[in-house]
Amino acid sequence: MVNAVRPNGPRTTNTSSGTKLLPRPNAQRESGKERAAETSSQPEGDHRLWFVVDELDALGRIDGLKDALARLRKFGGRCVLGFQSIGQVSALYGQGEAQTLVENCGNTAIFRCSASEGGGTSRFASKLIGEREVIRQTQSIARSTPSIFGNQTPSKTKTTSEHYATEAAVLPSEIEQLADGQGLVKFASQPEWRRVQFPDVKQTKVAAAFVPRT
Repeated sequence: MVNAVRPNGPRTTNTSSGTKLLPRPNAQRESGKERAAETSSQPEGDHRLWFVVDELDALGRIDGLKDALARLRKFGGRCVLGFQSIGQVSALYGQGEAQTLVENCGNTAIFRCSASEGGGTSRFASKLIGEREVIRQTQSIARSTPSIFGNQTPSKTKTTSEHYATEAAVLPSEIEQLADGQGLVKFASQPEWRRVQFPDVKQTKVAAAFVPRT
């Protein structure tokens, strides 16, 4: 778990030419809203405006996000939301609004999740995938013993019955045990969930991870 702290003032970074001011998260949000307003005023076309929010709960509450997911789509707006714990998102936005955020996302990708005492994110993901109806067969065998008078031969009766049962399509324990790079993906244009395997992309090392001070 990574704890993120939002500074109240502008952030700075040292460069070769001096000190550069970085915009605050609130300023970034305002800039995104202004750009979204500009896009919404344009006629519908092939333009695309992407909002990518990783670690959704770490940025704090984003006002208007629920409405943006529902309304910006027809103006070319595309939102990508990523989070690790549905509990943290629910604590930040509330149970109902967190559910709405997930429902307004047309495409969904689920990777390995953790469980908690109440089920956790893995159970939430399992319910999001849904249930399936299965037919189970039950067989029973009855045997009769021969009579002591010898006028009845032993017999065996076999009975088969079927009954319908509803169960989770993917169990929470299966989601908890997904390997690295494995996941389940659902596209808005396709009715079924698919199991996927993403390749392990090795990035070229460009700098040392840690340089001791001399």
